[in-house]
Amino acid sequence: MKRFIGYFFILLLTIGFTGFFDGETGVKMLAFLILVPIISLSIAIITLKSTSIEIKCHPIINKNKNTVVNIKITKKSIIPTSFIEVKTICSKHFDKSSNANIYKTVLFTEKDSTISFNLTPKISGNAEIKIDDIYITDYLGMFKFKLKNAKANSLYVAIMPDIHEINKTSLFLRNICDSLVYDDEETENTGLFANTISGYEYREYVPGDSLKKISWKLSSKKGNLMVRLDEVISSVNITFVLDFIRNKYISNELYELLLEERLIEGMLSMLNSFVKQGVTCDLLYVSNGIVKTKTLSRHEDVLATTIDITKTSFTDDNIKDSHILAEEIMNKLGVFIIYSMIYNQELYKNLERANEKGINIHKVFPQTQSIKSENAWLIGEDYDVKKIT
Repeated sequence: MKRFIGYFFILLLTIGFTGFFDGETGVKMLAFLILVPIISLSIAIITLKSTSIEIKCHPIINKNKNTVVNIKITKKSIIPTSFIEVKTICSKHFDKSSNANIYKTVLFTEKDSTISFNLTPKISGNAEIKIDDIYITDYLGMFKFKLKNAKANSLYVAIMPDIHEINKTSLFLRNICDSLVYDDEETENTGLFANTISGYEYREYVPGDSLKKISWKLSSKKGNLMVRLDEVISSVNITFVLDFIRNKYISNELYELLLEERLIEGMLSMLNSFVKQGVTCDLLYVSNGIVKTKTLSRHEDVLATTIDITKTSFTDDNIKDSHILAEEIMNKLGVFIIYSMIYNQELYKNLERANEKGINIHKVFPQTQSIKSENAWLIGEDYDVKKIT
């Protein structure tokens, strides 16, 4: 508005100059003052119709490492563009989430140009980076238009969770171990999971086998050196359940993201700890009403699952997803470790008969719950799991 007032003020002065001082020069000045805004406006309109903008970033990134975000601007015409102003924002997973960043550029002879900037992810999860506004401003700054021709004005990137080392002497792990039953008379001692590894298969020793794998007890019975194979056979299944229902029950968005991160990283770290000790585990969760089940026996399986979970779109349909999870659990036997943001009454109402069927359930939360429930556990900031009393 100020620019328009200034422009009309100059126009009036020029008209006065034309009438009272120099008519010929004044007419030329008036022609210039009228023609320039028209040209400037025309170029802005051409820019508006011939320019497209696309935002790009690597789809999978790591925490605390700078990632490059590119904004590609392309024009179809050979005419130089007006001023292009791009405003970007991102979710609170990044260290600059509270600030909107504004970038300005002009394209002259080149057909396209790229604006690049860095972001540092601080919290794992499915994060959003988007173009909030795109404006085209003419050279005089008198006219401003909003550009809507963006190929992709929003994108989601998977910020990978960290996998932490678990306290191998924790009460939680001992409780899980005590829940397992094995049918082999010989158990190999492997530290924490001494009570959780089932019997191994064996064969006779051949030169080149590791001496660490010789079972001296079985060898003395057989009269020949017997070597333990790496494969293990467990008679009880361990299933990790991710009860990840997106509810905006916490007003502080940043705190909620931190709790979600603790839940996901806590589950993956515990799962990885079992798998590293040779215990094959199942993972169960629901995404958009569809059941996802995975069997993990190697560290590589855990890493692949980490990517899948981070990129998964979870819903807030608490009732539907809870019924699906409960039905899947009730159709299986074994030990279930359920990781939830909050105590899901709908889910546990459908699991009331679990103990009668021989299903052992442990509940794990990232924050303290006001509940009186058996086998309820809390993930601390150090990712140690302690019993809720």
